[in-house]
Amino acid sequence: MRLLYRVGGKYKYVARYDVNSYYKSIDHQVLLSLLKDIKIDDELIDIVSQLLSVPDVGNTGKGMVAGSSLSPLLGAVYLNTLDHQLDSNRHIIYVRYMDDFVILAKTRWHLRQSIKTTQRIISKLKLRLHDKQKCFIGKLAKGFDFLGYQFYLSGKLQPSSVALGRLISRYARLKEQGASYEQLWTYVSRWYQWLHGGLKGYVVRRGVGWYIYNILKDGVFETN
Repeated sequence: MRLLYRVGGKYKYVARYDVNSYYKSIDHQVLLSLLKDIKIDDELIDIVSQLLSVPDVGNTGKGMVAGSSLSPLLGAVYLNTLDHQLDSNRHIIYVRYMDDFVILAKTRWHLRQSIKTTQRIISKLKLRLHDKQKCFIGKLAKGFDFLGYQFYLSGKLQPSSVALGRLISRYARLKEQGASYEQLWTYVSRWYQWLHGGLKGYVVRRGVGWYIYNILKDGVFETN
């Protein structure tokens, strides 16, 4: 996040993607082959194979339990090829967190070439990117959202409309369930801590406090 904030002004174009139903779409044979490629011990590969087969009651050869302790590691390995290809491209900035990733480029041509590389690798891994409604390709000057933050060329990071919407929705559910004021305050305070956690000085403070004040004062409000 800090890297995107620091270097964003040097780039003109951005592509933000995430993989559609990532964990459910992971192909077992592709994953096991990738583990062999990085010289993982055969016994460990057998354990992973058994782990993958347990929830696959339909014998589809796809899918992985997202809540498993190994899932984040295996999920990272699965996209290692994409990381290697895009990280080695000196004309772009590539940042990924699990199945969400951003590409920054100085020219349209470099962005298009990176998108072609991305689509080729994603297809080879038997995955699909989300449709146009859940991705963004365009000029960086328009801003883009990533991992709950809204990025702009000028100014600090802001909570994205999606992040604010989830805050409001969760708050409303807690209130309907009869949560006390203290419980509601704890939830909103933790959300605020998440927003600024590890990014002190990078996230805008002015305005966010107003949102929180209105949530606690009136319950639910419209963000637009």
